[in-house]
Amino acid sequence: MLWIMMAIIITIGLFGKALNQHHERENARKSIALVYRLLELLRLLQQHSHVLHQQLTHHDKSDHNRQVIEKRLITLIASCCQESPKTYRAMFRILSTRIAEICTDNRVLTTTKNHYLHSKATRHALYLIDELLSQALIHQEKTALLGAYQKQWQLTLECLDSLAKFRSSLIAISDCNNANQFSHLPRLRHQAHLTFLRLRKLLDEQTDSYAGYVTLLDELQHVANPDQPYIEPHEIYQLSARISSCSISVFTFSLKRVCRSVLTVDNKITRFTPA
Repeated sequence: MLWIMMAIIITIGLFGKALNQHHERENARKSIALVYRLLELLRLLQQHSHVLHQQLTHHDKSDHNRQVIEKRLITLIASCCQESPKTYRAMFRILSTRIAEICTDNRVLTTTKNHYLHSKATRHALYLIDELLSQALIHQEKTALLGAYQKQWQLTLECLDSLAKFRSSLIAISDCNNANQFSHLPRLRHQAHLTFLRLRKLLDEQTDSYAGYVTLLDELQHVANPDQPYIEPHEIYQLSARISSCSISVFTFSLKRVCRSVLTVDNKITRFTPA
């Protein structure tokens, strides 16, 4: 009878452990699904910011592309809010409010406010990615991978922060008359230099991506150099858009490798299809 009782207790314990592991894997899959959605959200925010900037600076009067992106943004953040864990639901709702503000108030936006609102939404999405992925790695006790990921996340955030300041100084030049533009150039060049240093540092962590962005670094260094000819603001803005795309692309590439590791159980990838 004692052996039977022990067998039942062991069986219950093993079943409980298996159930707990299954629950953790399900939570990991849900977290990764949200991370993939947030990465898509970052890409759409970049596109929307660029399209709206083009409209505000009168380079493009068409509303079609903007409306298509806005519809996708609103649909995507709604699905994120619906699928998010209760712990993070409030943060997702705040992000939803930020995106709604971007999409509904764009007819009265200035270039400065457009830049500010998109930067806030991008930063918020990055923080949510960090929360979801860090918790998944902590639960799986993948401390080495957590350290490597957090370093990459921090480098990406620093690069985007520098880029935001670079764009702010560029907008200051664009908004003033020709006579005063040159007074803002030292600040623009300083921010270009800082962005160059942080982008290079970000790319140094991804040796397989570095070669493809050498030209981008050269162009940024050209803007930072006071001995080089003056470049028109709209050309510098195009460069800043490419830097933003580069930063998010490198971060996404690194993040997807981390996501695959989170989904790995006993050296096998669990079945998962990004939303």
